[in-house]
Amino acid sequence: MDDKPQESLRISLARMEERIVTVFNRQSSIETTMNSLTDKVDKLTEQVIAGRYAERVIWVLIVAAVSYGVQNI
Repeated sequence: MDDKPQESLRISLARMEERIVTVFNRQSSIETTMNSLTDKVDKLTEQVIAGRYAERVIWVLIVAAVSYGVQNI
């Protein structure tokens, strides 16, 4: 008679262990995805900063060209 409650407890513990393993696997997957997204955001940030620098250089060249053109009129 004592065997049935023990077996029931073992089954419950095994199910709980499976759930815990599933949760940890999902957490690991989420962490991997977050790390990937963080890397992508970092790369995009670098591109935006580089784009701003290039835009400023272009505007300086345009202003210089216009200034040079106005002086020679």
